[in-house]
Amino acid sequence: MEQNFHHAFLAALNSPQRDFALLNAMLEESYAAKPALFDPHREDSVCEAINHDTIDWNSGYFALQVRSLEHNFSLERAQHLIALSQWLTEHQHDGFLAPPAAHKDNGNRNMNNNETTTFTPGQSLLAALESGSLNRLRSALVAELENNRLDAQTVRQAMKWAESRASGLFADYEENTLALGFEADKSKWDVDYYNLQSAYLMMNFSRDRFEHLMDIYQVLRDRAVSGFVHQPKAAPRPASAATASAAPRSPTPAPGAPVRQSGSTSALRVAALAGGALAALALLIFALL
Repeated sequence: MEQNFHHAFLAALNSPQRDFALLNAMLEESYAAKPALFDPHREDSVCEAINHDTIDWNSGYFALQVRSLEHNFSLERAQHLIALSQWLTEHQHDGFLAPPAAHKDNGNRNMNNNETTTFTPGQSLLAALESGSLNRLRSALVAELENNRLDAQTVRQAMKWAESRASGLFADYEENTLALGFEADKSKWDVDYYNLQSAYLMMNFSRDRFEHLMDIYQVLRDRAVSGFVHQPKAAPRPASAATASAAPRSPTPAPGAPVRQSGSTSALRVAALAGGALAALALLIFALL
């Protein structure tokens, strides 16, 4: 199974829809949850030494590091391969060209909606749209939903903004054995139900399912369930006021960071939504943890 993890990582790294930041976050979360998935780093006659000098970075050096990773799947080497692949892609080396941007619909759909014309998207949402990848844009929307710095109105604006600019963002709603329907009784909406519907959204990214997930999130927020409470960015306080408040406070997520929900980690859940090789890697990691 762990050998499959190694192969799935390389497949995700070499995928045209690779996301370097997300791959790094997935590795870090995997290592934090189960260090045994990784080998201790070594450099010897079989395993190529890591060279941080970009002047020597090329497709041949990348191939050497891939072969070394097959013998020594260390966190350090895997992260080095991500950095190497990103650098080769950014510098347009043969075999590492960035995927062409998908068609974007900049027509009039929803453009008369004041929410879309006044909304200012964050950098992650803008970058996802500019990437031309629907999977990355969908992942960014889920990250917006799970960012406790944002309120429900902002998330809804983000959804409408993205939908107005990306044709095919949402699939038609459907129900099947991998994506069941909704529970009408809100008293049964809990963290497990939220995670279940998140999994269904991965299989059927429809507007109805995303809005239902928003509704569940708001219900859990209203109940002050841990991990769902709104934590807006606080205004800076004078030093005297800061020292006057001595009561311990629980840590809050950094601005723009998805919330880590019960039973799963943020980067892995976002990757599972991304589809393709990234999703396959995320699901395999879930099975190993």
